[in-house]
Amino acid sequence: MKNAGRGTSSEVSAEDGKLCVVKWYDNKPVLLMSVVHGTQPEDTCQRWDKKVKQYVTVSRPSIVREYNIKMGGVDLMDRMISYYRMSTRTKKWTMRMVMHFTDLALANSWLLYRKDHAICAGPKTRPIQFLQFRMEVAKILLAQHHGADADLSTQSEEEEDSNQGVKRHVTELPHVSVP
Repeated sequence: MKNAGRGTSSEVSAEDGKLCVVKWYDNKPVLLMSVVHGTQPEDTCQRWDKKVKQYVTVSRPSIVREYNIKMGGVDLMDRMISYYRMSTRTKKWTMRMVMHFTDLALANSWLLYRKDHAICAGPKTRPIQFLQFRMEVAKILLAQHHGADADLSTQSEEEEDSNQGVKRHVTELPHVSVP
């Protein structure tokens, strides 16, 4: 690593505190900004130094530690969205936003489902995979639209045309974490 975990910082006075800008060199340079009241707190961390070929202790601003802690969830959610993205070629930005937010909601829901499953079911059973989770959500939404008793694979086009004007009652499903 070049400049293993070293950074530079500068401070500008703001109304309620100081605006702290930190450029941190880790695997790649990262620019971070925060408002600090008082002095910028620092802690130490271990980084690998290629020149010395061992771990060295470096000081880092607390904003870098916070960034590293919080970034893991965002990276995981972005990765889950990229696996099964809704891809429809459209020039309408509104449809792209709807599809993106649907992907976002499904990925976050699956991550919450996994967390709840680990707490409620324990290590004996495995949670369903992300693709299967998406398919189950789609089946539930389609079953609510077509009626809970209807088999989705056997419904004909004539039945769909005759049911277009009929409103159905949608039942609310309880949250997964509720016992």
